[in-house]
Amino acid sequence: MFCLNESIIDADQPNLLNQCYIDFYLISPCYLLLSITSAFAAGSRGDLGRNRQVPLLKFNRFVSFILFCITIAELVCKYSMPFSQPELDKSESLIVHCYKLTSLLIHNFVIINKNLFIPRFPLKILISIVLTFFANCINFLNSFERLKNFNIQNQGEKCNLILLANFLFFLLVYLIFILSSYRKKVQGFVFLNDDINQSEEDTASYYSYLTFGWLKPVMKKGYERGISSANDLTKLPKYLITRLINLNFMSNYVNADDYLKNPIIDPSLLQDMNFMETHLNYEDVEFNVTSLLAKNKLIKTLVKSFGRDFLFLGFLRLANDMLGFSGPILLNQLVQFVQVEASELKNGIFYAIALFFSTLIGSLINIHFTNLLNKFCLRVRSALISLVYRKAVIVKFNELNEYSIGQIVNFMSIDTDSIVNAFPSFHSCWSLPFQLVITLYLLYLQIGLSFIVGVIFVIILIPINKFLSDFIGKVQVKMMNFKDQRVKLMTEFLDGIRVIKFCAWEDYFLKRIKIIREQELDAGCVYFWASTPILMSVMTFSTYVWLGNVLTPAKVFTSLSLFNMLIMPLNNFPWVVNGLVQSMVSIRRLEKFLNLENLKWLQYYSFNELEKSGKILVDVRAADLNWKKIQNNDSNENRFLSDVCLKIKKGDFIGVIGKVGSGKTSILFSLMAEMEKNKGKLRMSTEICEQGFAYVGQEVWIQQGTIRENILFGLEMDTEFYKRVLDACCLEADLENLPYGDETPVGENGICLSGGQKARVTLARACYDKKKEIYLLDDPLSAVDAHVCRHLVKMCLNGILKDKTKILCTHHIEYLLNADLVLVVEDGKIVESGKGSDIIPKRLKVEKSSYYSLNENQDEKSIEFENVDWLQKLKEEEMRKKDEEEKEHGVINYRVWKYYCSSVGILLCSLTVLFLALMQTTRNLTDYWLSYWTQNNDLDSLFDLSNKTLVLNPQKTYFFTPKGLLNDASYQPHQQTTQFFVIYGILGISNTLFTLFRAFLFAYSGISAGRFIHETLIQNLVTASIRYFDNTPKGQILNRLSTDMYAIDDSLPFILNIFLANMFGLVGILTVTCISLPWFGLSLIPLSLIYYSIQNYYRWTSRELKRLSSVSLSPLYTHFHETIRGIVTIRAFRKVKKFCKQNEEYLNKFIQATYNSQAASQWLSFRLQMISVVMITMVGLIAVVQHIYGTANASLIGLALSYILSVTGLLNGLIGSFSETEKEMVSVERAYQFKNLESENWHGIEQVTEAWPENGQIEFQNVNLRYTGESQLALNNVSFFVYPGEKIGICGRTGSGKSSLLMAIFRACEIESGKIAIDNKNIQSINLNDLRKTMSIIPQDPFLFESTLRENLDPLGTKNDDEIWSMFLETGLDKKLNKNRDILNMIIEERGKNLSSGEKQLICIVRAILANRKIICIDEATAQVDFETDSLIQNAIRTKFKNTTVLTIAHRIQTIFDYDRILVMDNGNIAEFDTVQNLINNKNSLFYSLVNESTNLKK
Repeated sequence: MFCLNESIIDADQPNLLNQCYIDFYLISPCYLLLSITSAFAAGSRGDLGRNRQVPLLKFNRFVSFILFCITIAELVCKYSMPFSQPELDKSESLIVHCYKLTSLLIHNFVIINKNLFIPRFPLKILISIVLTFFANCINFLNSFERLKNFNIQNQGEKCNLILLANFLFFLLVYLIFILSSYRKKVQGFVFLNDDINQSEEDTASYYSYLTFGWLKPVMKKGYERGISSANDLTKLPKYLITRLINLNFMSNYVNADDYLKNPIIDPSLLQDMNFMETHLNYEDVEFNVTSLLAKNKLIKTLVKSFGRDFLFLGFLRLANDMLGFSGPILLNQLVQFVQVEASELKNGIFYAIALFFSTLIGSLINIHFTNLLNKFCLRVRSALISLVYRKAVIVKFNELNEYSIGQIVNFMSIDTDSIVNAFPSFHSCWSLPFQLVITLYLLYLQIGLSFIVGVIFVIILIPINKFLSDFIGKVQVKMMNFKDQRVKLMTEFLDGIRVIKFCAWEDYFLKRIKIIREQELDAGCVYFWASTPILMSVMTFSTYVWLGNVLTPAKVFTSLSLFNMLIMPLNNFPWVVNGLVQSMVSIRRLEKFLNLENLKWLQYYSFNELEKSGKILVDVRAADLNWKKIQNNDSNENRFLSDVCLKIKKGDFIGVIGKVGSGKTSILFSLMAEMEKNKGKLRMSTEICEQGFAYVGQEVWIQQGTIRENILFGLEMDTEFYKRVLDACCLEADLENLPYGDETPVGENGICLSGGQKARVTLARACYDKKKEIYLLDDPLSAVDAHVCRHLVKMCLNGILKDKTKILCTHHIEYLLNADLVLVVEDGKIVESGKGSDIIPKRLKVEKSSYYSLNENQDEKSIEFENVDWLQKLKEEEMRKKDEEEKEHGVINYRVWKYYCSSVGILLCSLTVLFLALMQTTRNLTDYWLSYWTQNNDLDSLFDLSNKTLVLNPQKTYFFTPKGLLNDASYQPHQQTTQFFVIYGILGISNTLFTLFRAFLFAYSGISAGRFIHETLIQNLVTASIRYFDNTPKGQILNRLSTDMYAIDDSLPFILNIFLANMFGLVGILTVTCISLPWFGLSLIPLSLIYYSIQNYYRWTSRELKRLSSVSLSPLYTHFHETIRGIVTIRAFRKVKKFCKQNEEYLNKFIQATYNSQAASQWLSFRLQMISVVMITMVGLIAVVQHIYGTANASLIGLALSYILSVTGLLNGLIGSFSETEKEMVSVERAYQFKNLESENWHGIEQVTEAWPENGQIEFQNVNLRYTGESQLALNNVSFFVYPGEKIGICGRTGSGKSSLLMAIFRACEIESGKIAIDNKNIQSINLNDLRKTMSIIPQDPFLFESTLRENLDPLGTKNDDEIWSMFLETGLDKKLNKNRDILNMIIEERGKNLSSGEKQLICIVRAILANRKIICIDEATAQVDFETDSLIQNAIRTKFKNTTVLTIAHRIQTIFDYDRILVMDNGNIAEFDTVQNLINNKNSLFYSLVNESTNLKK
């Protein structure tokens, strides 16, 4: 024993040592020491972790694993190979190998999970490894001497020597790298990544990673209701950070430089000589030549960027599919074991253990495949959204205008979702047929040629599925177009909500929305649920018996298990193909957008051609420019600039004047490269191009945020200069009235500011950027008071911008007298140019009315006091959170479930549940009936029937003879009754019918719910107060109308169907299993408690994560919406890089919330699948135990096993689908929130006739108006009387309450006290829609929607073409657009993008005149038209509104000089109300002081 009776010298070969002594007394102690030191290191301080991603450390881990594998190979070679001759009577050799294997196993665990190299490797382990190395060297030398003569030794010893040599080599390499950690500087083992920035997943141990234990902090926070923001979630792993994904993805994209090295994104590239040399004079042929390379470039980029990772996922999917077949195979063996009484016990135990390990490993692979696939899809989603955003900021302006904002938002949401979902569908596309083929082959092994019936049935389904896939693909294209149209229409609806309400057009827009919505729902009504497995089992088993075979429990329930495996391939395959088809549709749509021509400054501008003196900044020579790219066959009817010649010198003050639509704005756009250059040159230095332009647009664009953030626009704070800018832009007094000064949030597009304030904020934004050399100002003076206008000219244009180069487009030509250059533009041509002192006096003689122009207060539609007072009401904490979307907490309220059920309908809900129950019951009865039959071969005892069935006799049937099947000898009587087949067939057909009924009911229920919720949502939006739209960003509303409605229409019915099917399926399975194996019911009690606690723990977190994910999506949409609207300003200021970074930040937050939500789902999945593994193992062990005691029923055990094998997916599917249902119900919850919107008081108690009001008499009696309960009175005890047909001009300083009068009369805000009467009827008692139909309003900001010009002019269709055209002639609009009346069919683009601001305003005025209502309210509607057009408009108003009551908030004083009376407002009170003459004669009147402020008036 232990070599005690042997000599240390080998008796046979005296020159060698005894191998027993070497093994036991030399090698074993070394391995024992290595085990002890390694185990000590495992228990010492230091965290277990996977985050030690150091190259040398990773290599050492690999070498350590190789050593372990060599040891296993040595054991196999010594004891298991055919040539091995182990000396089993000696235990010493086995003890040594056990020591070796154990020590290496412990060491591998420690080296993989512990960071042993920081700061250096433990000395104790190093010593033990060195001793082990020398001991193995002695062993190798001794063994080598034994084998010098290889010819006489056996193969086993040769193999062991080779393995020992390899072991020594890798052990030496291992030692070398360990010793390298003892250098003075441990550079090789320093962390590459900072632990502070690493996510919890990166730092998790292998065990924690495997079990998702690293997510425990988030799960705990969610259960304790502690998740409120992204800061409570785990950090993103570095491979999910948007910036890194974008860098990799866009570098693989065609023309990657357009997205990564583009001067538009990074203007500093213009100073990079290498970049300029490689890109200057580059000819872009991509859009002129149809090339195959332009096609499928998105697919190629996706493959190139993510192909390897996707291929690895494919291998995981293959392994998962292969392990899935182990269940039916082991079920067959276990049932056969139970059937045969003489079976050995060890075989049964082996099958039960194999069942445990196969399900365990399969579950782990399945979970982590899903987890990796989810993270892969997040990377693709991040890359696609970023690509769409980058494309939007570098595409040409005219190309971008071809798409509405709603369409581009759909690219980011719906199309991106579709493409991302294609990746799981792709693996399913090959996996499902693979599963189908293997399943059918296993069926063939069980039931022979009978499986051909199933194959034929599948073949019949293939063309049906193909037809459905093609049909769904065509329908999907229509659906996407209808979704685009609906979101686009809703965007227009939200943009013009104030005008729509005031003009009572709600019904018109509701009708248009309803038409598109119905088309969308009709297109989406495609549902196909196959119930083929039941039919396959009925036909296959019937054929099997008919062929003369006897069904045994092993064959039946193995086949049943295989039939259950067919459910997913057969049912899912059409949807998988549909998903791929849908993704191809989205890819084509996205590629069409990505193929738009990009803006290229290097082609547009001519650099380095100007004199180096720097006096000339821009030189335009004979340039022809157009808004759209001119093709060879295009006509010249599109407006463009021709033969433009212009030199812009440093410090010049240049004025651009002309009529409405003459091309003034186009000149500014041409300088910013926002137009198509057909010929000529725009010469500019790279320095000026890099600086960009300080641009103030005619269409004001303000970013959501505070006033200070808008003015700074990403620049650092310079306090003194900042104050100078505020003073120059006349903003100090306004900021004093705001609750938080310049820290006051302005809302979306500055909705909380008045028109004048918005104009001055944008001007301040331009002035603050003092590094800019050129300032492009597009009529910023039209939106401010006369005294403010003079202040801006004096302190801003001639003050802070005195030494800057300025180009000012304006109708206030009197301020251009000192201009260095004035350009007169007509029909796109510069017809005259010269100094201001030469041109302006001549123009003033023509336009004498300009001497009588006085800019009044510009309160426009965003009622200033309303918003200011509303802001005063908010607390500071609420102010900071204004931009954050409202988010519910806790469980989905039962009222939300009730709301969804009521949307579906009680009858539909009841029928759906009924057919679900019948479907599951018939399925379980079918299987149980089959089990009963296999248990009782003779059913006569059950039915007491004598009729028999003739089946084929295999021994006497000759299929190769013509009369084989017709020969009587081919048949034999069988003991099975016909009733079995009848009942079996009835149950199968019933199950199929109930399944189809359920499918139809779910489809119809989903459509009914979607229609009801959408109509309710729209109706609530229509009736909501204007204050709600002022306070709520459009991104939040559009998110509900696009993403949430998409979930309610498509995702929610689908996942709810799955949830209910899983619930009924699980109940059916557990019921049948407990009936078959009653002892199994005992294990259900503890498992149910565990199951309940896990799902309850998970659901709290799941809900909050879904809500965070939904809320984090809205800022992304809002930011994208802002970017598209302000793309010209963003590019002019050279802020594209800043906005791209902001987009990445918003996207990171969304990805982080989604990543945590998906990880939580896999956390749940792992735990539930472990429960199912326990349940499967329990059934297997119970079967073995019952076999031991002789109580086993093979049929019932087979039925229980075939059912319990599917419980793995059902347990996880039940909670997963329920949690997903709750997540999708968040969309219903968010739509339900719209029921509680602050609505207007629509209902009235007094009926009015259609002819009311007959006179248009207006009376205010002691009216008090307050916007909020704590704000000051906007109207204070206001009383006045307006006679029928009287023209009233309303004027006053900023904030005096002029616009509040209009708010009160339109009941946009209900008065606090007093009375407003129209024709002696109190308007508070009249239906709101009836009231607003009697009045028209002409707002300052024109509202046009995408449709024909005729429909824009007369949305309700009450006028014919002759009436419309005559109004064109009277207003001069025919000259502005086209003298041909066919212009009425012209398509107005979204927001009137194909018209100038003045033309849009003219259309709105004509629209009001055509309405021919008794009361007209004009809110400074002529701010953006020239004097000649203004004169035409005023003349039309005087003639057409002769018998109409007109209330005009004055913009130009001459427009109200001929009015009957003037109403002067001051601080919410009526200061004066009299005729113009009386007020002018009273030198103490406020009106006189307003008139006196205009120096030109005195002249």
